[in-house]
Amino acid sequence: MEQYLGEIPFMGSVGTDLTQIYDLTNTLQIDYDVRIFNEKIGIYKDLSNANIIDSTNSIISDNLTSGNIVLSANDFLNNISASQITSMGKYSTIYSDFIRKTNTYFGYADGFARIFDASGTADVSFNTFSAQDLLPILKQRHIDGSGNNVYKLSGTVNLYQLTNILVFMAFNNPFSNRIGKTQYDGFFAGDRILVETGITISLSVSTYTADYISDPVSSNAIILQHVVNAPLLLTLKNLS
Repeated sequence: MEQYLGEIPFMGSVGTDLTQIYDLTNTLQIDYDVRIFNEKIGIYKDLSNANIIDSTNSIISDNLTSGNIVLSANDFLNNISASQITSMGKYSTIYSDFIRKTNTYFGYADGFARIFDASGTADVSFNTFSAQDLLPILKQRHIDGSGNNVYKLSGTVNLYQLTNILVFMAFNNPFSNRIGKTQYDGFFAGDRILVETGITISLSVSTYTADYISDPVSSNAIILQHVVNAPLLLTLKNLS
């Protein structure tokens, strides 16, 4: 069966409208404070995030290859909330996909919960996975080898040759938010940063030795894993 929906027009400018180049359907999309990125490059703005107060120590220069910044896991996690997650993307079906994969693995037609005991441990949050479910996972902490209480999530977002990027943005205005601006004006609300490597989440089914109930530290074996990786899209907003 086929249904004709008509032509979908290309609305952007060829080669400059970045929203038309990338398919963002599966991305995890998070609104992020534009002020954090500007201050990373040494540009400080007023409450409107539009007018520069101080850029004395800006790393943006006339050299197109200059300007590198790093957004650490701490930077990222300390500045996000569930309300800032605007699209779960590929993660939205992670629970239901895991249940289907597990049923297929065991060849069990009566349903996921019937495979396991009736204690409630097979809940899997009623097949839904929302921003409220994701954030506690991202912000899980543990004690590292030095005794520090740190986030389990690791990794960095690295931006290189920022002068070159901001010159392109000023010249082409791909997000329609910086008419009459130069690279020295930094970032603006509406800019988007795509982290293609994204974040990886893994769900697993494990078996334990018979003495696990009396000795919970017994070793376990993972017999099934469901690994989901999706790109991360940061949309810069005026949040502070």
